[in-house]
Amino acid sequence: MYRVLIADDEAYVAALVRGSVDWAALGLEVVGEAATGEETYEKILSLGADIVITDIRMPGLSGLELMERVRLERLRVEFIVLSGYNRFDYAQAAVRYDAVSYVTKPLDEQELERALRSAVARIQSSQAVQAASEQATSQLRELRASFLRRLLEEGSGDGAYTTLEQVNQRFGCRFRDGSFAVCITHCDQPPGAALLDRLAEAAEGLLSGFAYDCQHLTEERRLVLVINGPFVPPERYVELARDLLLRQIALCRPVGIRLTMGLGAVENSWLLLHRAYGTARQALRRRILQGPGRLYPWRGAEALAQNPHIRLPLQRELHLTAQLETFAADQVAETLEELVSQLLQITDDAGALFALLEQLVDVYRQTIQRMGVAAQVGLESREQYLEKLERCDSLPELRRTLRALLAEPLAAYRRNQAGQEGGISAQMKAYVAQHYRENLRLLDIADQLYRNPSYIGTVFKKETGVGFNEYLAAYRIQMAKGQLLEAGQTIAGVADAVGFCDVRHFSKTFKRLVGMTPAAYRKRSAR
Repeated sequence: MYRVLIADDEAYVAALVRGSVDWAALGLEVVGEAATGEETYEKILSLGADIVITDIRMPGLSGLELMERVRLERLRVEFIVLSGYNRFDYAQAAVRYDAVSYVTKPLDEQELERALRSAVARIQSSQAVQAASEQATSQLRELRASFLRRLLEEGSGDGAYTTLEQVNQRFGCRFRDGSFAVCITHCDQPPGAALLDRLAEAAEGLLSGFAYDCQHLTEERRLVLVINGPFVPPERYVELARDLLLRQIALCRPVGIRLTMGLGAVENSWLLLHRAYGTARQALRRRILQGPGRLYPWRGAEALAQNPHIRLPLQRELHLTAQLETFAADQVAETLEELVSQLLQITDDAGALFALLEQLVDVYRQTIQRMGVAAQVGLESREQYLEKLERCDSLPELRRTLRALLAEPLAAYRRNQAGQEGGISAQMKAYVAQHYRENLRLLDIADQLYRNPSYIGTVFKKETGVGFNEYLAAYRIQMAKGQLLEAGQTIAGVADAVGFCDVRHFSKTFKRLVGMTPAAYRKRSAR
């Protein structure tokens, strides 16, 4: 219901107004009365009145002066003016202040009701316009954020917009030809949306006298600023970023949140914003080794590829791959820790560290995909792994996160499969019983069971006490015993029937497991 305030210095008039209308039927509620203009103004604020029925002449602040103050302060209130004076200049003034109606005394109840209905219609129309405007603004904000995010992360933005003019017109930006930079403020704990908004406001306030435009994107713990300004030396952007960090630190200090800022390379085109964003992220990585609470400006590309110590040696890569393939989670964790420690003994450069981490992530993803257990271990994209590592705030946290990402899923998989080991062995034996005549390999069974060959081989031996190949050979020899007793069967034919491609290998295996050759077994059994 909409809230109505009655203002008249004559109490009987206020009572007459109150009793002249079925307020509830109009969707209205009388929330109070006032006898002076000042009192009316105070109650508009305190009671949140939507409609004010006011006398035009009251002690102190008149009805017209009240309307003027409310309009100057842009308060959303609809006025219905009551007056015992049928004067054109009063009515004209009421119109000037956008009153709904000018109702003369003595009060006409029907006229007042019509005025109230008009006031309600105005309010509803205004609310509809406001809602549409807010929705349009929100949609534009979402479109702009989506465009900027694509522009920063992918470098393309949207192929339909190829000039700054098109971008400005479509997304409500104010970009101009000049320098473009990206500045990332990173919080060591989630700050909440309200605090991120205050950090953005501080940035816009500081940069308002310098930048042509300053757009921002918010993430869980980060504020990303896209700054467009005049062509100035990069040092000027470093100065602005340092001043901004100090302001933002002051805002976060009361809630105990520490801030770190990364400033990317200053580019001369909006089409290079993805490069500015990438270098800002790389600059921010330095806090992991050098500590938070500082500005880290981009200091130029380093020739990481020329440093042989940054490349993961092939021998170590193969060693790590073997550990991954056998789900040796503890050994994987030890290897990861060892590789990171060895690198940090050579250099304390965050770029070198992340060059190694990228290689480790690649080895892990390639191995897991090859093993066919990506879904079981929750394999993520390369960028997702690197982003989680990049969000760490210290070296110990990075070590823990690396272990959690690349070692702990293997341990969880082993635990999950532990209860199914007996089932795996039974399935393997059943498969052997059906396919022992074929050129059967452990890899074939692994494909059928959607398991890693090394893993099911380990499980089978643990469960049965013998390796898979030994079990397969023994099963084939057991089947051969019966066939050797059948008339008309040659030893070569029996060997082929039970899966041996070479009769000499069959005879050698038969003698090893049975203690005599196939021919001797046939002769003895015939007796």
